[in-house]
Amino acid sequence: MYWSRNAKNDIIDIFSKSYKMLLHLYKILVFLSDRRIKYDPDIYGKENEGKPNIVVAMKFKGDSQITHNLRIYCQEHEILGQFHIVMDKVHKGKRTKKNSKKENDIIRSVAKKSYKLIIQEIILSKRPRRKQ
Repeated sequence: MYWSRNAKNDIIDIFSKSYKMLLHLYKILVFLSDRRIKYDPDIYGKENEGKPNIVVAMKFKGDSQITHNLRIYCQEHEILGQFHIVMDKVHKGKRTKKNSKKENDIIRSVAKKSYKLIIQEIILSKRPRRKQ
């Protein structure tokens, strides 16, 4: 799991202010560590329909006083059998099941970014070097 530089402060701010939000994030992380490509649309799921279909959202539902119907839009890549998730955009106040124009704009902007090459570089830098 990674986060973009632009989203880092927003993400830290959200989880440092509310213990319940941190617990909800923990629930999402448990789901992600145990899943087998099946998405749970209530807490985590794909958002864009077009190509590439890499945008997912972490969904924080429940008491709207605490969660503010928060979404964290992410890119998800499967590389060498492992899932890599980059948290990119924080959005508060989603009101309906269907995405509004603002949410569709966010999804398109997240889809346009290219994190896959950066992730691959990180993976290659962590590989042990062969001894000669």
